[in-house]
Amino acid sequence: MPQHEIRIFHTAVFASSRGRPCSRNLHHAFCNLFMADEFSTLAAADIAGQINDDPSNYINDPTIEFAWVNKAVERANIHMNLLLKCDTTKLTLHNRQREIYDKFREAFPGMNIENVGEAELKGVTKQKWFEFCEQFKDVEDYNMGSLFRMSVEGVYNEANTIIVPKIIHMALEISRNLEGINEKSKSKYTQEYERSQREDANRC
Repeated sequence: MPQHEIRIFHTAVFASSRGRPCSRNLHHAFCNLFMADEFSTLAAADIAGQINDDPSNYINDPTIEFAWVNKAVERANIHMNLLLKCDTTKLTLHNRQREIYDKFREAFPGMNIENVGEAELKGVTKQKWFEFCEQFKDVEDYNMGSLFRMSVEGVYNEANTIIVPKIIHMALEISRNLEGINEKSKSKYTQEYERSQREDANRC
């Protein structure tokens, strides 16, 4: 995905989360991110099948943009609040989380999940991720695009967020919980969250 479209996408997502209008190019960027021939963040094939239409068909339909953005931002906000307020080692994100964790570590036993970017989600691991996703097709919205924090020490913001299928988001965040990584990093992402809140308040 071209860098200018990544910037358009991130600007649109995070502008909408602050209540400002969403860029009409959001769905164009989102579609390009998940085109089947590139699959740059490694979504399962079903995602490409859902949106592998001509992106120009959606550019002027703000309802599609807002619907996805609002849902993605809402889920990210809920998850951030859970990270801040809960003992994450005891947090249950899904009723099948032990199975999700075990299957993830079976497929990726040595993956460092403190920092996960596109390098860990595509290339030689792309097929393994696809096979992992397909094991959870019965999970509701398993392949819906979800915002994901690349660094465990950071919050959901433009610099620290990529899009992954929901099941990959759950696998990585469940693993960060069960392995104590989120709890170990709580003070750092809490400080960043509080700083971002102050900055947002100053912009109002």
